[in-house]
Amino acid sequence: MKTHVLIVGGGFAGAATAAALSKDTSVSITLIEGEKVPGVHSSGRNASMARRVIGDPLLAHLACQSIDDIRSMQAKDNVQLFDETGGLLIGQPTDIESLHRLANEIPDLKQDMQVVQRPDLLQRINALTDASSTLGIATNRCGVVDIHALLSHYLNIARTQGARVLTNHRISAIETQGGAIKRAFVNESWINCDVIINAAGFAANTVADMAGLDPLPITPSRRHLFVTERWEQIDPNWPFVWDISHGLYFRPESGGLLMCACDQTPWDKSEVPVEPTMRLSLAEKFSTYIPQLAEARPAHAWAGLRVLTPDNRFIIGEDPRLQGFVWAAGLGGHGMTPSHGVGQLVARVVTGKESSEGIYQGFSPKRLLTTVDESFAA
Repeated sequence: MKTHVLIVGGGFAGAATAAALSKDTSVSITLIEGEKVPGVHSSGRNASMARRVIGDPLLAHLACQSIDDIRSMQAKDNVQLFDETGGLLIGQPTDIESLHRLANEIPDLKQDMQVVQRPDLLQRINALTDASSTLGIATNRCGVVDIHALLSHYLNIARTQGARVLTNHRISAIETQGGAIKRAFVNESWINCDVIINAAGFAANTVADMAGLDPLPITPSRRHLFVTERWEQIDPNWPFVWDISHGLYFRPESGGLLMCACDQTPWDKSEVPVEPTMRLSLAEKFSTYIPQLAEARPAHAWAGLRVLTPDNRFIIGEDPRLQGFVWAAGLGGHGMTPSHGVGQLVARVVTGKESSEGIYQGFSPKRLLTTVDESFAA
């Protein structure tokens, strides 16, 4: 079997890249996903919140661009992907003022953001009456994404445009020749390819090892999400609320609340079980910082993975150590929101249409190689 591009991983990074790259009919594309259903580790286990107000201008720019593109895709293809509920970031004055100053560099955010004082916070969300946070940033154009619909839509676009999408297909070896990708061993057979896109999420370094590359400094981490029983106190029209000072968030979900204490524990296994003690940690955190929600009773919980980098930026681009080995990894907790932009960027890298300057430079794997070299020298 021969394909120009082999994409390893069917989560948001891989699926969005396949959708973007398949527009070029001269490039044959095969996406492989090791699980029966794509997105079971990270992409299908997130809070669905499309947060555009981010302190890193590069991430904020990509998030704004992507949500606009998702809106356009929704209208063009007549499919429900995004609900513009708005967002409310709360925190201590110094944290909110710092975030506002950084996000103000992005024109789209500057037009959408509004700093709100405590009286306005209470008017918007009455559950914040006794909250520790006293200042906020409100936006109208943030919201909630249907993560399963969006992931499926990326994959459907890729298939429609000629890409092969194969589930239950696992890569187990990569062969190189003359410093370049030659082929990959998938489900007991070799696939000849010119480019491998490493969108393997928590297993990205495992794929790199198959290609003979030392690992990059990425840390898969477990995070828990809880959904409460139906609760009359909840207004389903609330925006999502994220406390950036104390590390917690919530939003309406199915008549109750989706809640998270922003826990972050290193975790490198494919199975991500719920840690029973996290329910108590959630209760303690909300009791301390948003007391009116302390009586929330989680009905069910799940845990997902976030793949983090030292500078909290993505890893996108060709690895300078091996021609044809392209990273699309380390998307942390922001992978869904900027996914469309990530796919477009990776596609431009593969087709040679992306320069080494600007936004690409900020995500390039080159920036992490010094860290790798130092760690191995030690």
